[in-house]
Amino acid sequence: MTRKTILGAAGLSVLLSACGTTSSSTSNTTSVSKPQTGVYTILTSKTAQMVQSGQDATFTLTALSKSGAPVPQAPVSFYLGTMVPLSGIGVKTWVKSGTTAASPYVVSASARTDSAGKATLILKGQPVNTMEMIGVSVGTLSTFSQTKGAIGSMDAWWTSPGTSPTAPIGDYVTVSPFATVASSSSQHLSILVSSPSGPVPGASVTVTPKTSMSSGMGSPATSPMSYSTSSNGMVSTDVMASSTTPFRIVATMKGSTSRIAGGMNIFVEK
Repeated sequence: MTRKTILGAAGLSVLLSACGTTSSSTSNTTSVSKPQTGVYTILTSKTAQMVQSGQDATFTLTALSKSGAPVPQAPVSFYLGTMVPLSGIGVKTWVKSGTTAASPYVVSASARTDSAGKATLILKGQPVNTMEMIGVSVGTLSTFSQTKGAIGSMDAWWTSPGTSPTAPIGDYVTVSPFATVASSSSQHLSILVSSPSGPVPGASVTVTPKTSMSSGMGSPATSPMSYSTSSNGMVSTDVMASSTTPFRIVATMKGSTSRIAGGMNIFVEK
């Protein structure tokens, strides 16, 4: 069966460059591959988050089977790439969790999902104006490509009050699912925009189809589709799972161009 992909990317207007072209990881993954068994969906607690400089950042994943049941004891790897947010210069080198190269960045990283299908990554606190992009491999579902980097990626952006450019500390965006194999020609996405005080209503969310994802770059295919978050900070939309078109999702404050958080690359395969 012919494999087709949709890759969603979110956040910073220049952040699609965050997927680098080289890697120091020891993975022999050469392409993002369709799962043969086991994991068909990966959910994230936070897909992109703003973090106080020097503080750790935690991401929790949940692996689900084709039926939606948790998948326990699936092998897990995280792929990390560092960049300067809004610099226009993407990740140059990716490192894999569990390797010596990743030790400066990782407090702890699950090697397998637990009985509830969950895996956790805790990143070491970093200086102001540091962003780390994170690709994942859970079971046989992977968002990392050796040639293109983290095609599907979470991110942490470290900042401090008064830093510019930035977004508010504690703000985050969660896109569900983070990675999945679509069961039909369209895939439903739920986008939550939130802050330490609760959901952010009226935030602007744009979804822009891209023409390609070579080396993490993409050119606009059509005009952005624009949405505003509801009173509970949510946007719901469907994307077509029938062509190799990535999507960039950008969340900004109500009536402003100020960012909510960094960028997410969402992986949907048909």
